[in-house]
Amino acid sequence: MDVLKTDDVREKEERWFMQPYFINSEIRSRWLFSAGVGLFIFSFLTVFRPFGIAGLSATLLRFTFGFGVVSFMMVAIFHVGYRSWWLNRHNEQEWKAYHEILLMLVMIVCIGIANYVYSEEPWVRGWSFVTLLLHQLTTMVVGIFPVIFGVFISQKNLQRKYSEASAAINAARGVHQEVVIDTSILALKGSGDADVLSLNVNDLSHIQADDNYVLVFREIENGHLEKVLLRATMTSIGAQLSEYPFILRSHKSYFVNLHKVDRVSGNAQGYKLHLRGSAVSIPVSRSLNKKVKEELLAKI
Repeated sequence: MDVLKTDDVREKEERWFMQPYFINSEIRSRWLFSAGVGLFIFSFLTVFRPFGIAGLSATLLRFTFGFGVVSFMMVAIFHVGYRSWWLNRHNEQEWKAYHEILLMLVMIVCIGIANYVYSEEPWVRGWSFVTLLLHQLTTMVVGIFPVIFGVFISQKNLQRKYSEASAAINAARGVHQEVVIDTSILALKGSGDADVLSLNVNDLSHIQADDNYVLVFREIENGHLEKVLLRATMTSIGAQLSEYPFILRSHKSYFVNLHKVDRVSGNAQGYKLHLRGSAVSIPVSRSLNKKVKEELLAKI
């Protein structure tokens, strides 16, 4: 029984590490977070004066301010620079809880190294691996548990928030949704004069960005989806869809026909729209959660 219980706990822990984790795509928020960390380090060192810096009364503020600036710069490199680089090359849905923990731990190590260099100790007493290691151990002890605990709590809170909200949306909309028929013809124009895709708007499922192209998914016989490649930007497609309020941009890379949405689910990254008769799920950007929710409920 104990072995089975241990295996079950281990399986749950592994599932948690592999679960999606919210990565903030708003660069302003990431700059503010970096500045907040630097301010916290400066305030903490100034008020509590740990690690023997209490004797630096004459130069205390300059010293602690420098630590705050160094911490801000290192956090900005990872939280702003690296995240921006990663988001430009990957789908944010691929970011997992273990990615967040690894990034934070590497960032803590780099902060420890940078603060060791800033402390002027290597320039005065010479470089010491033992002293550097002590700096790292101190930084890790201070940071590792708050990082893991913080990621765990944040992930659980976001998971619960969006799971409960999606359940409420589904309950409000009802289990069985009325199938809306719209027979108008939609003509999507690409960048070339000959690039035109005409389809019944009721057949449109969703549209997905693909570099300098878009993939248009439409229903064919027996509910199967056919994808058509069209050379166009999401901005130009959005302008052409402006007269169809039920075709909504739910994400920077997706437009979705809300008439095709069967149910909504939620995880730590936000809502997902599950399409009727299909295994496809469409992500919803956090900034668009409110708009998508309002439009879904307006269809009741």
